[in-house]
Amino acid sequence: MIRLKILERQKRYQEYLYLASSEGQTKQYLTMLGRLGRVEQAVTTAQSRMSTMEEAFALAQTLQSQGALQQAGLNTAL
Repeated sequence: MIRLKILERQKRYQEYLYLASSEGQTKQYLTMLGRLGRVEQAVTTAQSRMSTMEEAFALAQTLQSQGALQQAGLNTAL
């Protein structure tokens, strides 16, 4: 988690995504995709990787803050 925070502060987003993915940090991976505006990729990845309500909630919050709930097709789920 510390390495992810450092990469985020340094705005090294692609490296952040690689590390989060390789370390199984699904919530961090999905929310960063959403924050970067890569909504379709986040939703597609969530369908195969997401396994907890915490991850789903974090992704929904991120997409909502980005104004992308409709684009993600999540507006009726919340």
